[in-house]
Amino acid sequence: MVADPNSRSFFYYLACYFVCISSVLGTGILALPVKTAKSGFWPFLVIFLLVLLMEISILLYAIELLQSSASLLSRGITSFEKLRNSSKPHSHEDKEESGTENENENENVKESAKKKDSEKSIDSKTPLLANSASNKQKPKKALNLHLVGKLFLYRWARVIFDICVFIHFISILISYILAGSESWGEIFGIPVNCQTKATTDQENKIRFIVLGFGFLFTLAIILGERLFAYIASILTSAKGSLLLLMVVLAAVVALDIDNTIISDWKYIADGFLMSTVALGGAVNLLPLLYNGVPQNKSEIRKFRASQILGLCTCALLILLWTFFVMKAVPQTSNGTLPSLSSAAENGCISTIPLTEIIRTQRPKLDWIAYVVEVFIVVSVTVSFITVGSGLKNFIDGLKLNK
Repeated sequence: MVADPNSRSFFYYLACYFVCISSVLGTGILALPVKTAKSGFWPFLVIFLLVLLMEISILLYAIELLQSSASLLSRGITSFEKLRNSSKPHSHEDKEESGTENENENENVKESAKKKDSEKSIDSKTPLLANSASNKQKPKKALNLHLVGKLFLYRWARVIFDICVFIHFISILISYILAGSESWGEIFGIPVNCQTKATTDQENKIRFIVLGFGFLFTLAIILGERLFAYIASILTSAKGSLLLLMVVLAAVVALDIDNTIISDWKYIADGFLMSTVALGGAVNLLPLLYNGVPQNKSEIRKFRASQILGLCTCALLILLWTFFVMKAVPQTSNGTLPSLSSAAENGCISTIPLTEIIRTQRPKLDWIAYVVEVFIVVSVTVSFITVGSGLKNFIDGLKLNK
């Protein structure tokens, strides 16, 4: 049975849904409870929902921009200069030339009419061929952030845009590797965290792990581009399962300890920056995923829904994780127990005080520390592959669309 080129299967959009989750859920979710130690949960909730609305708006605008880009490419417009020239009115000379051309065209009216009649007869005999020809065709060039900038920005502005996009991708990839270095160290028997100072030997070992991690998964990104959406969705499902397990475990501990969360509205802005980090990232992978979407309203609507649902799923998980951690770990230090405020001072993510609370007050759940380490390793790996694929898509655009 031949696949319909004008539609994609449910599994493709399911893969897009998981890729969206993978590109959004990173280390930001683990840092948010620490950043909201002073404000409490309810002020954080207000600012977080505001950020969510902003991110959804950005997502919708970016998809509209990709639709416009695909439409321009299908018309043979590949740069802002061509777009500007195509919108200019014809000059007086062009009108004179068109007048002479019209005389020649009139001579061919009868002949073209005959051709149309013959084409109609052929189309009536082969309706499938006629329908496929009338459908919108996919643009020949694959969309990427560089090409989008080339279509809508002046020359000097697109250079600045390309530099900013490149730095953005590189900074995210570096942060993922560095954020996961502690957990990779724990996996390989190098116990270093934000509260202890590493020895020279431990630092050298961690550098080796980070470099090996970067090289191995960069190679995976280059070789596995065609299967990116499906591989990323499988890895993200594993990542999401671990995160759900962490949320459930945090909920069990939180309901048992049941700390009182104190809200202070004057610190409402504390969680704003980290909320943008925790919810950002979905737009980076949109061009790569959009290239596989047929250009008709139904398919674009499905793609849009997959991305919005992915972002909302991330938001729900982030809210649950933040609430349960704040119910389990004290907001401020009382001198004996770890707290979110002390973790913020030491630059630790929320899993550090959470595991300490579990080890001291609920030693039977000590194994949760290993679940946390595995989650961070899987999360960093999946996020690195996902964002790295977006960077490769951007670099390919630079090479192909000079």
